[in-house]
Amino acid sequence: MYDVTKMQSLVEEMVSLGPRLTGNKAHAEFIGIIKRELKEMGVPCFQDKLTLKKRWEPKRWKLVIDDGDEKFEIKDVSYYPYSGVTDAEGVSGKLFDAGKNIGNYMGSANKIAVIAMSVFEADAGLVFKKRSVYPQDYCPPKKMASPVVSSFVFAPMLKRAKRMGAKGVICIMHGCSPDNAAHQYLPFITFYQDCPALWVNDIDGARILEAEKKGGSAELVLEADIVEKSPTQSLYVVLQGKNDNETILINTHTDGTNAFEENGAIGLLSLIEHFSRIPEEKRERTLIFSFITGHFQLPQFGSPLNQATNRFLKKHREFWDGKGCHRKAVAGVSIEHLGCTEWRDSKDRKEYMKVSDIDPELVFVANSKLNKLYLDCLKERKNVKTMTLKPKNFVYFGEGQPLYLVGIPTISLCPGPDYLCTNSPTGYLEKMNYELMTEQVETFKKVIERLDTMPKKEIGRCEPFAFGVKL
Repeated sequence: MYDVTKMQSLVEEMVSLGPRLTGNKAHAEFIGIIKRELKEMGVPCFQDKLTLKKRWEPKRWKLVIDDGDEKFEIKDVSYYPYSGVTDAEGVSGKLFDAGKNIGNYMGSANKIAVIAMSVFEADAGLVFKKRSVYPQDYCPPKKMASPVVSSFVFAPMLKRAKRMGAKGVICIMHGCSPDNAAHQYLPFITFYQDCPALWVNDIDGARILEAEKKGGSAELVLEADIVEKSPTQSLYVVLQGKNDNETILINTHTDGTNAFEENGAIGLLSLIEHFSRIPEEKRERTLIFSFITGHFQLPQFGSPLNQATNRFLKKHREFWDGKGCHRKAVAGVSIEHLGCTEWRDSKDRKEYMKVSDIDPELVFVANSKLNKLYLDCLKERKNVKTMTLKPKNFVYFGEGQPLYLVGIPTISLCPGPDYLCTNSPTGYLEKMNYELMTEQVETFKKVIERLDTMPKKEIGRCEPFAFGVKL
């Protein structure tokens, strides 16, 4: 198993590449690092060569407002992924207040639309069904407000703006602090919209809306490369066990924007380093580790309702479906977003501040037997604040979802800090808790060891989705 120093070294190397947007140069280089580490272990890896129909990568973005009295540049601005593209001069036009209705662009023809997306606070019970907490005195919040979740539900509809003739869109991230709104790579679940759009925070948004009331205008620049048929790849490793008929699938994804999203590949490398040293005759089941591409371009590799691992499962039924001579997956383990510290907005949504050294671990568990197993594996942890969950209302965050949907009993780690999808210039390395990351990987080593020897009947089957609004 990797120690803290090795974990930190690999995370820093990953972040030094820049945002690993699906299929871009940094993403390919990170996949190369995974191959390098596996080669140094002497572990063979296999690859699935895949293609993005269209890859969009931003190069330069800028927003200048003219309120009639003065021109001023909005400094704290970020891009809406896969929105659109301008030339170096950008587009310009009168500002048009489209309000807070994500599809209301009537009257925006030949103008720059301004629209607000509220980072709404909702009952946690809408998406989460609590199984257990650990330690037992941990009280999870009953309400949550997340830029990521809000963007899944209420992201401005740019195709509608395009149809209405808008030249571009300024999107205000309303209801969160400026530091929380900064550098968000959201939403990441849309395909190319053909309408350039930029994000601003609430404070700058208010200035822009004041300029709109005065008949002001905007200059919006969003230069980006668009590459047709761009290559990318998923990797996988097969560690043969005594039982060639049964497998355990362990997965994560490789694309992401910062130190957390996605560092699960480093956790998988640590686990492979450990389990590859165990002689084959002492491993009961075959372990399949997969490093999946496409999480940050789900429309091309999965869908918002069935994530990128879905592509891997369709291509490699021989590893899991048990039909004919195919192997049968008795369990699945997914690892994402290791080492997260907890940062939240203040009550007045003006300040973004550290709350805890541990962002709550959200762990989706497919049945009560696996829930008990996971809690047993936590008991010696020093750093722990966990809520295990039953999949609910068709919500199952992360790349464990496709495993669960095909009936593989799963344990899936998927914490959700507000900064999860930011592309901060620092990669938010300063928010990493490497000791926590190491402990989390150690926990999943224990989980896999237990699953490897458990009779299939004791692992059990997937329980169905829960429904309702009670946490």
